[in-house]
Amino acid sequence: MLLGLFSKYTNIPVEIEDASKLNTIINYFGIGLASALLLSCGLNSTALIVAVSLPLIDLQYHALSPHPGQLGITLFAMILPLSALAFEITASWTKRITWLLTGTVALAFAFLLREPIGFMGFVATVMTCGMYLWRHGASPRTIMAVTFMAVLAIAALLMPWAVLRVRDIVFNIPPTALTESHGIWHNLYLGLGLVSNPWGISWNDAYGIEVVKKIDPTIAYVSHDYFDALRNEYFRLVVQHPIDVVWIYAQKFVWTLGVVIPAPLSTPTIVALAVALLFAQAGRRRSGQIPTVDGALICALLFALAFIAQGVLINPSPQYSFPLGAIVIVIVASGVEYWRRWLVVRSRAATIQQY
Repeated sequence: MLLGLFSKYTNIPVEIEDASKLNTIINYFGIGLASALLLSCGLNSTALIVAVSLPLIDLQYHALSPHPGQLGITLFAMILPLSALAFEITASWTKRITWLLTGTVALAFAFLLREPIGFMGFVATVMTCGMYLWRHGASPRTIMAVTFMAVLAIAALLMPWAVLRVRDIVFNIPPTALTESHGIWHNLYLGLGLVSNPWGISWNDAYGIEVVKKIDPTIAYVSHDYFDALRNEYFRLVVQHPIDVVWIYAQKFVWTLGVVIPAPLSTPTIVALAVALLFAQAGRRRSGQIPTVDGALICALLFALAFIAQGVLINPSPQYSFPLGAIVIVIVASGVEYWRRWLVVRSRAATIQQY
């Protein structure tokens, strides 16, 4: 879409290398935006680690395809829930609202570029609203803030629909009979075929088409009926063969943990996560509640769970799941931030005792 608009208004033909350039712009803009937010929240160590480490992931997955841009898109999707969670209670409302509005625009952009990742950001924001309400109590001010965040999340969710409606009006395009969103049932059904299975399902678009044609040859590809047919087939297998389905997902879970984290993080990933969380809990016990670090850690964990779920239910291939490496870095950096703050508090306390 972006390259098409660029070509239309500049009359410059798009080359395949332009996809790589666009991915680079998206990734580094996302890294810069996330680092700026972390700095604004006072998470200086986390921001530094993110700014230095994430470009290495971008370089590792640099390719002439749309998938490498998922790193920046994931960071765009994280801005809104992170803005809601990571600010100290004493932060000015001007700063909070500025970042919430920025996060809404970023999340809308994520929806336009990669709808599944946009949904991750939307779900994380909804969960953030619940956490915010639980943390601050159901006062009128809190309910107003949660309502405002929910409205922003819904506005971002509706952005793809709004863009398509504007397109239809401007270019006089009639309504389509096909789906305009990223249908999940095609991928969810074919996801059962990434490992050995008793039904012969394979991860191949042509296989999904073949299955639907056997059900009804008149059903068009990616139509509403197409996705409905695959949804019914998926749930039929889940209901009639639950043990087989659970075994498939168990295998994919193990596969996901070993594949989705990009090297060189793949081997020490589980240890690093465990150590970071232990650091976080130790830091909490020593220095008390630290809302900003809690926010960054919780937001990163929500996205980590989302990408792991995507790998288990659909496809754990690194080309879809490599942004999890960036999320792991945020989690580890949050543990570092806890200990940095604890050391600062301890150092100040020791200085005061000397006098």
